Amino acid sequence: MRVLAVSNKVSPGFERYLFSCRALGIEPEILGMGEPFAAPGTKLVRVREALRGMDDDELVLFSDCWDVVFVRGLSHVREVFDSFGAPLVFSAEPHFLYVKPGKYGQWKRYPTGHSAGLYRFLNSGAWIGRAGYVARVLDDIDCPPDWPCDQTLFNEWFIDHPDGLVLDHEQKLFASTIFREGFERSDFELANGEFRHRRTGTAPCLIHFGGENRVCSNRTLSLVPTELSRAPIGFADRLDYALKVIHLKVLYGLGLPPYPFARPLEWGLYVAGASAAVGVLAACVLGISHLLQ
Repeated sequence: MRVLAVSNKVSPGFERYLFSCRALGIEPEILGMGEPFAAPGTKLVRVREALRGMDDDELVLFSDCWDVVFVRGLSHVREVFDSFGAPLVFSAEPHFLYVKPGKYGQWKRYPTGHSAGLYRFLNSGAWIGRAGYVARVLDDIDCPPDWPCDQTLFNEWFIDHPDGLVLDHEQKLFASTIFREGFERSDFELANGEFRHRRTGTAPCLIHFGGENRVCSNRTLSLVPTELSRAPIGFADRLDYALKVIHLKVLYGLGLPPYPFARPLEWGLYVAGASAAVGVLAACVLGISHLLQ
């Protein structure tokens, strides 16, 4: 099995990723180090080039590396991959990311219905498949290096080829924290020295902190058996986390999926918060005016 990642420079998240790999005896191949990185589309270009030199049956695991950590070894990965009976398996998340026009129409066409559970949509931060098959998928997508969102192109391909890949709805291989900020302790646990997903009862091999918030990642890392470095948390991290938690608690409390309801709800909460702040300020001004009379 080949483990691939793309990075053009070293970062704290990248060093954390490498440490988590090596603690489990995994030696990833880093593509593009020191080379130009135009946009997320560059990842697909680099991987496409690497696949050309592999046997078609070679098993390849790709993940992001600035916001990913491994928590289980490759023997577990191979065993779980084989259980899917598919040539390509992608990570899954609650949100539908699509930056091209016609997002709502594509959402309506999405191959997996609500029966897929919370993690309904493709996440391109981690996938595993046979090199020859993945190469053909990437040839079909033909992503330019300056394309801003590789996940959009994978979602588009999956919508057009619903039998072409499988999503890891139960987080058997890939755990995702995106759109789950504030739910770290209800989603995950450290049980008998093993990182486990409490909702699905599975033991993922890696964790992807998509759009990483440091409060969320640090809380999740406290449940990982290997001691991994944690980034310092600043005021902006705490504020961002607090806003996401309020937003998501309301969203899931109402039983609404992140798309298409997340953005309208977010703006509604901002408007309500601003209105409340204006009301409090107005009350203070009136109170002070009354005292001065």
